[in-house]
Amino acid sequence: MKRTHEEIEEIVNDLGYKLLDKYMYKNYRRVIIQDNNGYKWDGDFNSFMNHGISFFDSTNPYTLENIV
Repeated sequence: MKRTHEEIEEIVNDLGYKLLDKYMYKNYRRVIIQDNNGYKWDGDFNSFMNHGISFFDSTNPYTLENIV
């Protein structure tokens, strides 16, 4: 099911995060989100919905920024 930007933003906000950006990469809908501590995460939206996120993971390009 293809969701609109507004629907994605509402889902992210309802889960306590802020949507910073979204984009497509190799047919995957990617999102960049931020939590209340300022930690950022960039990943697949479906993975976010099904498995949650880890701000300190080797697949997150913001991990080093989150640590510093």
